[in-house]
Amino acid sequence: FTPPYFHVMLMCYGDCVSQLVGGYAGREYRRLSSAYELGEYTAWWTPSGTFFAHSANTFVVRKMPVDSSCGALQEIADDKPQQSDNLDEIQLNELQMIETIGLGGFGRVQLVRCRRDQRVFALKVMNKKHIVQAKQQQHVNAERDILLSCRCPFIVTLHRTYRDAQRVYMLMEYCIGGEIWTLIRERGRLDEPMARYYCAAALEALDYLHRRSIVYRDLKPENMLLQKDGIPKLVDFGFAKRLNSDGGQTWTFCGTAEYIAPEVVLNKGHSFSVDIWALGIFLYELLTGSPPFVNTDPMVTYNAILRGVGSLIWPKYLSDDAVNLIFNFCRREPHQRLGYGRMESIREDPWFNLFDFDAFRSLKMRPPFIPTVCSDSDTRNFDNYPVLDRFATGVDETGWDSEF
Repeated sequence: FTPPYFHVMLMCYGDCVSQLVGGYAGREYRRLSSAYELGEYTAWWTPSGTFFAHSANTFVVRKMPVDSSCGALQEIADDKPQQSDNLDEIQLNELQMIETIGLGGFGRVQLVRCRRDQRVFALKVMNKKHIVQAKQQQHVNAERDILLSCRCPFIVTLHRTYRDAQRVYMLMEYCIGGEIWTLIRERGRLDEPMARYYCAAALEALDYLHRRSIVYRDLKPENMLLQKDGIPKLVDFGFAKRLNSDGGQTWTFCGTAEYIAPEVVLNKGHSFSVDIWALGIFLYELLTGSPPFVNTDPMVTYNAILRGVGSLIWPKYLSDDAVNLIFNFCRREPHQRLGYGRMESIREDPWFNLFDFDAFRSLKMRPPFIPTVCSDSDTRNFDNYPVLDRFATGVDETGWDSEF
């Protein structure tokens, strides 16, 4: 790259590789999250070419009461993975590929149309050989199981899955409106009523997951997509993890650099509170157009995260209630964050005063933005992607994907 571009740094850690792209004319050009899965190994490549690695194991170190972390036992029992009955008859060979709408570490997301009834879907296509090489079979199966178990209006629906000798597939609803981040990019920043709506959607999705003992670990505007009617949906569960039934902590270093909580940076172990921290960073980015801690060097970003939001110079256009809420989300100690152990306390915060959560949850509240689309297969709200697969195909018959 030549000025005013910065270098691209490739980070590889625990569950993820993310490509960070520096700014253009003083403004950040967005992260290109690739979500490669590298298992237990942490690795870094720097511009000088140096490299080092270490293991990052995941295990449970703390127990919590079942109901406080999971919700009612019957509610958990009812959440067993299941495929939508009215879509079970759709076969893989009935899906016509239209266009690529996203790239991931193991493959891509394709817009597809069912030849039988002309319905459109998003089909996540993942290369089995690459998954096996990265030793991430268990994580891919976990993503499938978690998404199939979720029935929340603010979480993307996984209808069913497929497999063949080379790939595994996830057939999902198509969120035609594109990413919330695209909306931020076009507008510069969102006003507080609009930000409140999308923050409420993230809150509802996270609360749903936490009550089922699932920590999400990758909240950001890129991972919230809009439906045709403007309803936001949380997507991309590659970092999501279901903790054991009586709660606990996990130690894997993963996530997007700007959104990582202090306890993850310090390798202290983490649990559901990392999502609350991320909710504060998410809200800050909605309101200002950029995360509070951002640098082309992730180590500088991590040091800023450890200094905390108290070191920030806050834009004057932010309301006092918004600033206070972000402060309460992003407290250094996980147990001090607003919503710890009781997400309802977030809904009771003054910034959400007069926000009708009942109308919101029942989808009776009009979204603040309705995306422009001209047909059910319109892709104008997504970036353009290359046609060819990034990874060579290869047959894998080890059987790890038997549930697909």
